[in-house]
Amino acid sequence: ITKKPEIIRHNEHFLIKRFTSYIFEKHKDLEKRFIKNQVIKTKVNNTNIELKFELAWENGSTNFVKPLSFDLTEEKAIQDKSAINYGYLNLLSDYAIENNYRFDFIVSKPQNRELYKSYENALGLLEFSKAPKRIVTERELDDYSEETIERLLNH
Repeated sequence: ITKKPEIIRHNEHFLIKRFTSYIFEKHKDLEKRFIKNQVIKTKVNNTNIELKFELAWENGSTNFVKPLSFDLTEEKAIQDKSAINYGYLNLLSDYAIENNYRFDFIVSKPQNRELYKSYENALGLLEFSKAPKRIVTERELDDYSEETIERLLNH
């Protein structure tokens, strides 16, 4: 009997766990410098807008960290997820600028290579937003984690 290998999805929980594990294994004391489950609430054209971020940290500006997994199984799901987050970025853009906020998205790509084009398109759409943001791919996550450690230790 051959067993099909189990695919471990690089979902939002996987991404935030990898980020926090990297930091807290090296500097447990930095855990208190993070704000968990931060919600941004504002009004845009008399409409309430609310977006939850798993973590936030400060170093002159407030950096809101949100994992965003594109390790999905369909092109449409990837497109929909990027369009929703693009919309939030645009709605929160002015508010972020006024309050010196930056949105840091930690993103994962699909494991199915056939969906890489959709993933690239999704990243392009997020980049197109004028909101202060940073897109961190899984490949860049260790560098981003090191940079976060350095900024928190020096602030």
